[in-house]
Amino acid sequence: KCVLSSTTNATVNRAKEAARQKAEVMATMDKPEEYEGRTVDTFITMVQNRFGGVLRAWRTCFDADGNGRVSFGEFCNGARLVGYAGRVRGLWNELDADKSGYIS
Repeated sequence: KCVLSSTTNATVNRAKEAARQKAEVMATMDKPEEYEGRTVDTFITMVQNRFGGVLRAWRTCFDADGNGRVSFGEFCNGARLVGYAGRVRGLWNELDADKSGYIS
């Protein structure tokens, strides 16, 4: 058996598995929140406990460019920094009530 063929097959299999896992994650991101209505409260409580207040977390982790508003990208990074393990897309959708693409 050709060594190159074995290596190529292993690479293809890893790529397929990575694509499958990504598809699973993406599918859960767009589903309605399992705990609709409690997501924001849980997030705010977590941030308050960790940083002593939402404003401190906002300045420290979320508003990276200091312009007073947070884009989805900044929010994703901030949620990761504060240790939020829930569905970030669902949380964002609840916080961005006017669907402007920013929260402030």
